[in-house]
Amino acid sequence: MIKKNALAAVLGLLGLFLCLLLVSSAALAVGVVDTLHNLSASGTGPISTASEERVCIFCHTPHHANVTGDYMPLWSRALSTADYTLYSSTTVQAAPDQPTGASRLCLSCHDGTIAVGLLTGDYRPGGNSLGALPVGDTNLETDLSNDHPISFVYEDSQADDGQMVHPDSLTGAVQLSPGNRMECTACHDSHQDLFGKFLLMDNGDSALCEVCHIPTGWADGTHNRNDIDVSCESCHTAHGAGHAASLLRSTLPDEEDACLISCHNAASSGPEADVETAFSRTSTHPLDFTDGIHDPTETPLTMAEHVECADCHNSHQLDGAIASAPNVSGRLSAVSGVDASGVEIESASYEYEICYKCHSSNPFVDATHITRQFNELDESIRFDAGNPSYHPVTALGKNTTMVTLTNGYTTGSRIYCTDCHNSSSGATGPHGSIYEPILVGQYLTSYPQSYAQSNYDLCWRCHDPAVLMPAPPADNIHTRHVQGLGAHAGKETPCASCHDPHGVPDVSGTYLINFDSTAAGPTMVHDQLNRTCSVDCHSSATARSY
Repeated sequence: MIKKNALAAVLGLLGLFLCLLLVSSAALAVGVVDTLHNLSASGTGPISTASEERVCIFCHTPHHANVTGDYMPLWSRALSTADYTLYSSTTVQAAPDQPTGASRLCLSCHDGTIAVGLLTGDYRPGGNSLGALPVGDTNLETDLSNDHPISFVYEDSQADDGQMVHPDSLTGAVQLSPGNRMECTACHDSHQDLFGKFLLMDNGDSALCEVCHIPTGWADGTHNRNDIDVSCESCHTAHGAGHAASLLRSTLPDEEDACLISCHNAASSGPEADVETAFSRTSTHPLDFTDGIHDPTETPLTMAEHVECADCHNSHQLDGAIASAPNVSGRLSAVSGVDASGVEIESASYEYEICYKCHSSNPFVDATHITRQFNELDESIRFDAGNPSYHPVTALGKNTTMVTLTNGYTTGSRIYCTDCHNSSSGATGPHGSIYEPILVGQYLTSYPQSYAQSNYDLCWRCHDPAVLMPAPPADNIHTRHVQGLGAHAGKETPCASCHDPHGVPDVSGTYLINFDSTAAGPTMVHDQLNRTCSVDCHSSATARSY
């Protein structure tokens, strides 16, 4: 009697198990049936057979399954023997390996090397109608260098810098494979497609990305605001990135395309954010000078010549914080630089330190804009506080008695490089201008130059022309020279012929005097002690006082 009861119990449990199995299978089938992974005759996607009615057969089999891999859930397909090109960048902390586990199963279709309809035992349901995946987004091919890294161990140490979630925190939809390995299944569920792309969860506002990724400053950054439609996928893509390193969503290897094509253009942004238009002007920072050279870990003092958006902006951490010269604004926060002493710094405090990455001891220009008495490509030398004169970028100016300042400027003011070097209209910043070299206002430099006040709009942003050049009969050196009065008729002199707007690293360079050699000649002399000069633009070599 006991044996009969035991047998009945076993049979009952077995029946219950079979019922549950059937229910589970039915539920699973319903999920798969409604997705692109339904390759049977009932499938509604672009790839399906005409006659095979079984749904699961294209991945699974109850008998004679493939057992050659390390994770084989009754697998009905051969596994690719391809040698994959893996993702690599200087900032990735993981060590991606050749695909393993579930990722290898996915790639038995999604690398395009094996026909979708070819199953174990050379069985082809539906005949030869199902070949390899066609070229497109779902065919990753064997080059995975532009795809999110897979098949790596998600180590605790990868969260040490605060940019990644600790692997022990992944207790929700995103799950690691055995051994804490990151596989395709961490993001995708091959059996149901509730959120598109077979994602495990809705990735609106980058919710799926942020399960693992927590970039410093992103939570409070401008690009994470609720009033603009920006997410991780505005700049990055998990598969098929045009710019492999950092998985940037660009159509070309040019890193800046991820910024300009996606958002910062006239069609997508307001005037203040449309930098693409600025970069189309005659004088710009040359984004197209090089492709793919910028690297987040580069060393400013030795890096190769290039300029990309990321050289000046940290897209994860920038915000709208307002600052006054010389401090960096929120738009330039968390960007590397070189300080006034020539020391590399991880995060610039002052705007000029960002400029010094390319315009100091590792200059990216090979000639000064104007050939002068003293020529220097290293701007940190020109703006050195030990010079007799300089515009007050790195320190307060030397001339404490200046009376020509206007628009709120005083002898106690500091200024930015971008107070002069800026877009002539539209988006703020040294992106592009109709005035060379990337000047916010007109600044004519050729000698002689017929006078018009608009010729020197750049100078009048800080200096009052009415004070600097009082009307006759006042005898003023600037009025005579710039407006060409009296003996100077026909010799109207632009500001740049006498003054170097950055600074002069020579004892004679008081009052920013550093003559333009095309106007003053090769024997030009300025005697700062006796306040005299000898230049070719005068009718004789006799020194003139001022």
